[in-house]
Order: sequence, then C-alpha cells, then structure tokens
Amino acid sequence: MTKIISILNHKGGVGKTTTAINLGASLARQEKKTLVIDNDAQANMTKGFGFVVEQGQSTIFESYKSGSPLPIHEVGKNLWIVPSSRKLETIQNTIADDYNKNHKLLEAIEPVQEQFDYILIDCPPSLAIYTANALTASTHYLVIAQSGSDYSNDGVDQVIDMVDNQVKKYVNKNLKCLGILVTYYDSQTNISEAILDDLLEAHNGLVFNRKIRQLTKLKEASYLGQDIFTYSPASEAAKDYRAFSIEVLDRIEKL
Repeated sequence: MTKIISILNHKGGVGKTTTAINLGASLARQEKKTLVIDNDAQANMTKGFGFVVEQGQSTIFESYKSGSPLPIHEVGKNLWIVPSSRKLETIQNTIADDYNKNHKLLEAIEPVQEQFDYILIDCPPSLAIYTANALTASTHYLVIAQSGSDYSNDGVDQVIDMVDNQVKKYVNKNLKCLGILVTYYDSQTNISEAILDDLLEAHNGLVFNRKIRQLTKLKEASYLGQDIFTYSPASEAAKDYRAFSIEVLDRIEKL
C-alpha cells in the first residue's frame, strides 16, 4: 500500500520544504519509488529540486482548478515531482466554495498512487484549504518543529489539535501521526535543548530520535536547486537525512 505523507507546520521557515526534498531524495536512493508534491503557492520545493516550469507547462494549479491529472515529472532515479506555481494563490477562495473543497488533491492522487511506494506532500505554512486537502489525501502526517523557536512548538500543537479534532473527525479518520522531526538543532545552545525537552514532555513517543542539525550545506544545496545527496553526499547534513529516512521507514511499518 502506498504511504502518503503530509509534511507540515502552521509556522513558516521551520524546514518543511528542506525535509520534503531530502526525505524524498533519500527514500529514492533506498529504491523506494517516490513522488514529491509541491502543494504550496510559494513553489519553494519546485525550485529546490532545480525544476523550472516552462511557459504553458501544467502545475498542481491545473489539478486544483479543473481536475486535470497530476503533472508528474521525473527528476532522478526513483524520484518524481509535481511542481507548483504562484498561480495557486489566485484560486484559494474559489476552492473554498466548492462542495468537494477538501477532496481535490485526493481525487488527483488516486489514479496514480499505486505507481509509487511513497508520496510526500509539502504543505504551505497554513492550516487552510491546501493543507486540508493534503491531510484528506494522506495516510500519515509529519510535523516539523524548529528547535531554535518556541513559536514552532505552538505550530506543532495547533497541527495535532486540528488533525485530532477536525480532520480525523470529518474527513480522514484513519490518518496517523508519523511523528515530530526537530530541525535547526544545535546541542550547544540552551534554547535548542529546552525546546527539545518541552517537545519530549508534551509529545512522548512522537519525537524522532534523529534531529536535523543547523548545517550550512543544507542552505547551499537549496540555493543551487539540489538535494543534499546530490550536492554533498558525504556531508553531516546528508548523514542526518539518511538516518532520519531509515527511522521513517522503520516507524511507518510499525504504525
């Protein structure tokens, strides 16, 4: 059965897109057929893979607007992407008025999902219509928490509360929390350790053992439109995401 994972937090700048890119790339390198979906109008994941949307080329915008098939493009061995564009911003209010407003992405994914082992959905920094669509389509969700900011932890609580009290109640009762990934981790700072302790106390058993450290190589790879394994496969950053992906594979089979 295909595992469909939404990657989210209510706050921006916590490492959602970086995680979507590098978890996807790592799964692909472990021979998992992986599709990554850019579900955000900012299209940062599209740029992060170095994918350029040509004039007239379809993006996820057309799937939301008119129910067109997902535009799937191969970006590496065992790795495909559905790109996004700024046009997605223009139809948010229109979608909110549709009777099937929360099921548009699910309807687009269903015809192709069996082609993949994993589908990762990079969500916008919001709990609005596009995130709701992602969660409706998903089997699991992954929450990102930035260890350097207590505001990020507020976002974790908001996501889990929304899923438990709205998504699971009304649209996807089988949705499971894969866990909480701590990003921008620096064991040498008091704030990172304090926020990690708070997360462990509030969400015992959900926090992944592997943390993603605050490393320059991740920023460099993103700037160049590459995943960390392409840019610097022997780096500490690649080591973090490789270990995290192994933990994901182990955990998801036990849920």
